[in-house]
Amino acid sequence: MAKLKPSSVGLALGLLLAVIQILRSIVAWLFPNFVAYIIKNLTFNAISIQPPIVTAASFIIGLIALFAGGFVLGTIFGMIYNWAVK
Repeated sequence: MAKLKPSSVGLALGLLLAVIQILRSIVAWLFPNFVAYIIKNLTFNAISIQPPIVTAASFIIGLIALFAGGFVLGTIFGMIYNWAVK
């Protein structure tokens, strides 16, 4: 089996999570009541939720946190995968 470059796997996962964060923020900004409606239906009204408020700060913090977390987890996965393939 071919070995993976851990940094490439980390970058790919980090970018994927960053794109998902961008799409999630756009949907929450454009349709805040829809997001609350979906969550209430998924939890059978067990959770009382307010429509999300998307601010520039929360968007940037979420983007950085998800990219960094995805990068770290992808890098660790790449290292473990390479170790297991030996």
